[in-house]
Amino acid sequence: MEIVIADDVQEKLKGVQVASAIIRGCRNTASRPEEFYDVESEVISYVRRRYPEPSKIARDPRIRVYRDFYWKLLGLDPTKIRPANEALIRRVVQGESIPSINLIVDLYNLASLRTGLPMSAYDFDKIKGERLLIRYADSGEAFYPIGGGPETLTGNELVISDAEGPISIYPYRDCMRTRVDKDTSNVLLIVFGVPGIAPITLLWGLKYACKYIMMLTGGKAELLI
Repeated sequence: MEIVIADDVQEKLKGVQVASAIIRGCRNTASRPEEFYDVESEVISYVRRRYPEPSKIARDPRIRVYRDFYWKLLGLDPTKIRPANEALIRRVVQGESIPSINLIVDLYNLASLRTGLPMSAYDFDKIKGERLLIRYADSGEAFYPIGGGPETLTGNELVISDAEGPISIYPYRDCMRTRVDKDTSNVLLIVFGVPGIAPITLLWGLKYACKYIMMLTGGKAELLI
Protein backbone atom coordinates (compact mmCIF):
# COMPACT_ATOMS: atom_id res chain seq x y z
CA MET A 1 0.00 0.00 0.00
CA GLU A 2 1.29 3.45 -0.93
CA ILE A 3 -0.17 6.89 -0.34
CA VAL A 4 0.50 9.39 -3.12
CA ILE A 5 -0.14 13.14 -3.21
CA ALA A 6 -1.40 14.48 -6.54
CA ASP A 7 0.89 16.95 -8.31
CA ASP A 8 -1.59 19.86 -8.18
CA VAL A 9 -2.10 19.33 -4.44
CA GLN A 10 1.64 19.39 -3.85
CA GLU A 11 1.93 22.62 -5.82
CA LYS A 12 -0.95 24.44 -4.15
CA LEU A 13 -0.87 22.99 -0.63
CA LYS A 14 2.80 22.65 0.17
CA GLY A 15 3.15 20.88 3.51
CA VAL A 16 0.24 18.46 3.10
CA GLN A 17 1.64 15.08 4.10
CA VAL A 18 0.67 12.04 6.14
CA ALA A 19 2.21 9.47 8.45
CA SER A 20 0.63 6.05 8.15
CA ALA A 21 0.82 2.47 9.34
CA ILE A 22 -0.97 -0.83 8.95
CA ILE A 23 -1.70 -2.80 12.12
CA ARG A 24 -2.56 -6.42 11.34
CA GLY A 25 -4.21 -8.98 13.59
CA CYS A 26 -6.15 -6.66 15.91
CA ARG A 27 -8.89 -7.97 18.16
CA ASN A 28 -11.47 -5.21 18.08
CA THR A 29 -14.44 -5.11 20.44
CA ALA A 30 -17.59 -3.05 20.77
CA SER A 31 -16.86 -2.46 24.46
CA ARG A 32 -13.88 -1.11 26.38
CA PRO A 33 -11.76 -3.36 28.62
CA GLU A 34 -10.84 -2.13 32.10
CA GLU A 35 -7.31 -1.28 30.92
CA PHE A 36 -8.75 1.29 28.53
CA TYR A 37 -9.84 3.50 31.40
CA ASP A 38 -6.31 3.66 32.80
CA VAL A 39 -5.05 5.05 29.49
CA GLU A 40 -8.05 7.35 29.16
CA SER A 41 -7.53 8.77 32.66
CA GLU A 42 -3.87 9.57 31.96
CA VAL A 43 -4.69 11.24 28.63
CA ILE A 44 -7.58 13.29 29.98
CA SER A 45 -5.52 14.47 32.95
CA TYR A 46 -2.74 15.54 30.57
CA VAL A 47 -5.14 17.45 28.30
CA ARG A 48 -6.84 19.26 31.16
CA ARG A 49 -3.47 20.30 32.59
CA ARG A 50 -2.37 21.57 29.19
CA TYR A 51 -5.61 23.48 28.61
CA PRO A 52 -6.98 24.59 32.00
CA GLU A 53 -9.63 26.66 30.21
CA PRO A 54 -11.16 26.49 26.70
CA SER A 55 -9.71 29.86 25.63
CA LYS A 56 -6.21 28.37 25.66
CA ILE A 57 -7.04 25.78 23.01
CA ALA A 58 -7.25 28.14 20.03
CA ARG A 59 -3.97 29.80 21.06
CA ASP A 60 -2.03 26.54 20.88
CA PRO A 61 0.27 26.81 17.82
CA ARG A 62 -0.50 23.23 16.77
CA ILE A 63 -4.24 23.89 16.85
CA ARG A 64 -3.76 27.19 15.02
CA VAL A 65 -2.07 25.67 11.98
CA TYR A 66 -4.99 23.27 11.45
CA ARG A 67 -7.44 26.14 11.87
CA ASP A 68 -5.49 28.18 9.32
CA PHE A 69 -5.49 25.24 6.91
CA TYR A 70 -9.28 24.94 7.18
CA TRP A 71 -9.90 28.65 6.71
CA LYS A 72 -7.26 29.76 4.21
CA LEU A 73 -6.76 26.65 2.11
CA LEU A 74 -10.01 24.66 2.36
CA GLY A 75 -12.41 27.57 2.70
CA LEU A 76 -14.02 26.11 5.83
CA ASP A 77 -14.85 28.15 8.93
CA PRO A 78 -13.04 26.32 11.76
CA THR A 79 -15.37 27.81 14.37
CA LYS A 80 -18.30 26.02 12.68
CA ILE A 81 -16.57 22.90 11.34
CA ARG A 82 -13.83 22.30 13.87
CA PRO A 83 -10.72 20.27 13.10
CA ALA A 84 -11.25 16.81 14.60
CA ASN A 85 -8.32 17.15 16.99
CA GLU A 86 -9.63 20.45 18.35
CA ALA A 87 -13.19 19.12 18.67
CA LEU A 88 -11.99 16.20 20.82
CA ILE A 89 -9.87 18.44 23.02
CA ARG A 90 -12.78 20.84 23.55
CA ARG A 91 -15.06 18.00 24.64
CA VAL A 92 -12.60 16.90 27.29
CA VAL A 93 -11.74 20.41 28.53
CA GLN A 94 -15.46 21.14 28.88
CA GLY A 95 -15.87 18.07 31.09
CA GLU A 96 -17.32 15.65 28.56
CA SER A 97 -16.03 12.17 27.79
CA ILE A 98 -14.91 10.98 24.38
CA PRO A 99 -17.64 9.11 22.48
CA SER A 100 -17.53 5.31 22.60
CA ILE A 101 -17.58 3.87 19.06
CA ASN A 102 -15.50 0.69 19.27
CA LEU A 103 -12.16 -0.08 20.86
CA ILE A 104 -9.89 0.75 17.90
CA VAL A 105 -11.64 4.05 17.17
CA ASP A 106 -11.67 5.00 20.86
CA LEU A 107 -7.94 4.28 21.12
CA TYR A 108 -6.88 6.38 18.15
CA ASN A 109 -9.11 9.15 19.51
CA LEU A 110 -7.09 8.98 22.72
CA ALA A 111 -3.90 9.27 20.67
CA SER A 112 -5.34 12.29 18.85
CA LEU A 113 -6.19 13.86 22.20
CA ARG A 114 -2.74 13.16 23.63
CA THR A 115 -0.85 14.57 20.63
CA GLY A 116 -3.22 17.24 19.34
CA LEU A 117 -3.04 15.74 15.84
CA PRO A 118 -6.02 14.70 13.68
CA MET A 119 -5.95 11.07 12.64
CA SER A 120 -8.23 8.38 11.28
CA ALA A 121 -8.38 4.61 11.04
CA TYR A 122 -9.79 2.56 8.17
CA ASP A 123 -10.56 -1.12 7.76
CA PHE A 124 -7.62 -2.09 5.57
CA ASP A 125 -9.46 -5.06 4.06
CA LYS A 126 -12.20 -2.77 2.73
CA ILE A 127 -9.81 -0.51 0.81
CA LYS A 128 -9.85 -1.10 -2.95
CA GLY A 129 -6.58 -1.23 -4.85
CA GLU A 130 -2.94 -0.89 -3.84
CA ARG A 131 -2.73 2.90 -3.78
CA LEU A 132 -4.41 5.81 -2.01
CA LEU A 133 -4.35 9.21 -3.67
CA ILE A 134 -4.63 12.58 -1.91
CA ARG A 135 -6.32 14.74 -4.53
CA TYR A 136 -8.98 17.33 -5.14
CA ALA A 137 -12.46 15.89 -5.47
CA ASP A 138 -14.10 15.72 -8.86
CA SER A 139 -17.05 18.08 -9.22
CA GLY A 140 -20.23 16.05 -8.72
CA GLU A 141 -18.40 13.13 -7.09
CA ALA A 142 -20.38 11.28 -4.42
CA PHE A 143 -19.23 10.93 -0.82
CA TYR A 144 -20.92 8.73 1.78
CA PRO A 145 -19.92 10.01 5.23
CA ILE A 146 -20.16 8.12 8.48
CA GLY A 147 -23.31 9.21 10.26
CA GLY A 148 -24.91 10.99 7.32
CA GLY A 149 -26.53 10.64 3.94
CA PRO A 150 -24.75 10.82 0.57
CA GLU A 151 -23.21 14.16 -0.38
CA THR A 152 -22.23 15.62 -3.73
CA LEU A 153 -18.75 17.13 -3.68
CA THR A 154 -18.05 20.46 -5.37
CA GLY A 155 -14.48 19.84 -6.50
CA ASN A 156 -12.96 22.14 -3.87
CA GLU A 157 -12.61 19.42 -1.25
CA LEU A 158 -9.36 17.61 -0.58
CA VAL A 159 -9.97 13.85 -0.44
CA ILE A 160 -8.15 10.59 0.07
CA SER A 161 -9.32 8.18 -2.59
CA ASP A 162 -8.89 4.49 -3.28
CA ALA A 163 -9.72 2.75 -6.56
CA GLU A 164 -13.45 3.04 -5.86
CA GLY A 165 -13.64 6.67 -4.70
CA PRO A 166 -13.11 8.94 -1.69
CA ILE A 167 -12.65 7.27 1.68
CA SER A 168 -12.03 10.55 3.50
CA ILE A 169 -12.41 14.30 3.20
CA TYR A 170 -9.03 15.53 4.35
CA PRO A 171 -8.60 15.88 7.29
CA TYR A 172 -11.94 15.60 9.07
CA ARG A 173 -14.57 13.19 7.66
CA ASP A 174 -14.47 9.50 6.77
CA CYS A 175 -16.74 7.35 4.64
CA MET A 176 -19.00 4.47 5.61
CA ARG A 177 -17.48 1.98 3.17
CA THR A 178 -14.07 1.69 4.86
CA ARG A 179 -15.10 2.44 8.45
CA VAL A 180 -13.67 0.45 11.33
CA ASP A 181 -16.29 -1.77 12.97
CA LYS A 182 -16.27 -4.51 15.60
CA ASP A 183 -15.16 -7.11 13.02
CA THR A 184 -12.14 -5.13 11.81
CA SER A 185 -8.83 -6.94 12.31
CA ASN A 186 -6.47 -5.10 9.95
CA VAL A 187 -6.28 -1.33 10.34
CA LEU A 188 -4.82 1.46 8.24
CA LEU A 189 -3.91 4.43 10.44
CA ILE A 190 -3.36 7.89 8.95
CA VAL A 191 -2.16 11.02 10.76
CA PHE A 192 -2.97 14.15 8.75
CA GLY A 193 -0.31 16.80 8.23
CA VAL A 194 -0.71 20.39 7.09
CA PRO A 195 1.73 23.25 6.43
CA GLY A 196 3.51 24.08 9.68
CA ILE A 197 3.54 20.52 11.06
CA ALA A 198 6.91 18.76 10.82
CA PRO A 199 7.08 15.16 9.54
CA ILE A 200 8.69 14.05 12.82
CA THR A 201 5.63 15.37 14.67
CA LEU A 202 3.33 13.25 12.52
CA LEU A 203 5.48 10.19 13.16
CA TRP A 204 5.37 10.89 16.90
CA GLY A 205 1.56 10.98 16.79
CA LEU A 206 1.41 7.81 14.70
CA LYS A 207 3.56 5.94 17.21
CA TYR A 208 1.20 6.93 20.03
CA ALA A 209 -1.76 5.55 18.09
CA CYS A 210 0.06 2.33 17.22
CA LYS A 211 1.15 1.88 20.83
CA TYR A 212 -2.35 2.32 22.24
CA ILE A 213 -3.99 0.03 19.66
CA MET A 214 -1.39 -2.74 19.90
CA MET A 215 -1.40 -2.56 23.70
CA LEU A 216 -5.12 -3.31 23.99
CA THR A 217 -6.06 -5.09 20.75
CA GLY A 218 -2.85 -6.91 19.84
CA GLY A 219 -1.57 -6.91 16.31
CA LYS A 220 1.69 -5.85 14.74
CA ALA A 221 2.36 -2.47 13.15
CA GLU A 222 4.09 -1.82 9.84
CA LEU A 223 4.96 1.81 9.17
CA LEU A 224 4.37 2.95 5.60
CA ILE A 225 7.22 5.06 4.26
